[in-house]
Amino acid sequence: MYKRKLLTVAILVLVITLFGGGCAKNTIDSSNSDTQSKFTVNIMNSSNALISEIQYQSQNEGGGMLNADGSLMRKNDTFQLNFDNPKKSLLISILNGEREVLFAKTISLDFNTERIVNLKIINVSHGIDLISSK
Repeated sequence: MYKRKLLTVAILVLVITLFGGGCAKNTIDSSNSDTQSKFTVNIMNSSNALISEIQYQSQNEGGGMLNADGSLMRKNDTFQLNFDNPKKSLLISILNGEREVLFAKTISLDFNTERIVNLKIINVSHGIDLISSK
């Protein structure tokens, strides 16, 4: 009986150490991360398009952004991507409220001295476009 309780406690301590240690590591990493070491891509909607999601893809990773409450991105709303390493280019896809692709384009990224690239979604005669902005 004593051995069984000891084994149960040992397993419990091991599980807590494994899961608790992982959480502590993430917390430490995120609290010590220097914002100056990040590379930022700002995407501003200067168009009249109502956007539900912006997706990106690079050589080794991909992801997407949407408003936490599920609302549409409207004119003058801005999304921000942060990367640990500079990206040379991104394939960016812009989706409408029905999650259909409105626009997709590979855009070269030229980070300024502050490690920021500003992109702007604009209206054009055939829909929308994505351009670099100063």
